[in-house]
Amino acid sequence: MDEVAQATDPITVRGYRSGLEVVDGEVHIWNKAAKSDVRFAITEIVTVTWKKPGFARGYVAVQTPDCPPPAGMLAAANHPQTVVLALGEWKNAARFIRAAKKWVAGNDHVSPFAGIDATIRKDKRVRDKLPGLRGMLDPDEAVEALLAGTYDSDMFGQDTIRSGVLAATDRRVVLYGTRTSGYDSESIRYERISSVEAGRTMTGGKVTVHTSNDKLAMSMINVGDTEAFVALVRSRAGRPDDSASATPAADSGGLADELAKLGELHESGVLDADEFAAAKARLLQQ
Repeated sequence: MDEVAQATDPITVRGYRSGLEVVDGEVHIWNKAAKSDVRFAITEIVTVTWKKPGFARGYVAVQTPDCPPPAGMLAAANHPQTVVLALGEWKNAARFIRAAKKWVAGNDHVSPFAGIDATIRKDKRVRDKLPGLRGMLDPDEAVEALLAGTYDSDMFGQDTIRSGVLAATDRRVVLYGTRTSGYDSESIRYERISSVEAGRTMTGGKVTVHTSNDKLAMSMINVGDTEAFVALVRSRAGRPDDSASATPAADSGGLADELAKLGELHESGVLDADEFAAAKARLLQQ
């Protein structure tokens, strides 16, 4: 009998000031650094991310619909659903990871990336970004086109470029990329888009989505269909978001929810003070 598929045998993973237990179909994770102690059913697991121990400690992070994964090792220590692995615990951690993959496969989750070709989802430039991108989406939001390339960012006050993904969902365009500690995320709803530019250079495709006072830009695109992406965004540019409620009160509720999510990410250590302030300012400008 497959022990992980049945989820009847307990699993314990010891961590540094943290730990994980699975008993009778329930996951219990505690992390003293994050001051968290959470329990949820295995049916709530969306995905599991991990880093195998090497020269530094490894970790296992469990993503549920209301808790996105940490953006790297530095953020993992203070993440509420992450175990920073103790020495000699990789065997138990690997057992949990194998079990979680089977549980997720049997869970009644509709992946927001179900409409994206598997070759794109599995590309190494995309797959590591998908858990974090998923955490930025609404529970019922679906990604309909996806590109991978580079975008302008900063490091220690200096301009730089980072790898990321540009997603066209059923309600907006989202840019997402990871930093050493934290992440970059910006989005523009279709109703605010005024134009879309596209082109190609020797290093790959490029796409720029404009509003009256802002833009999202990606270059060196070598994963995804740039022409199809641009055609989709252009077809929806300037149109009201059908997924949002027609009432202003519901819209303000959505903004309040997004601000609350940012606050939780800041409190858990995923966002530092500067990243939190910048993300909050971008959200209020939308």
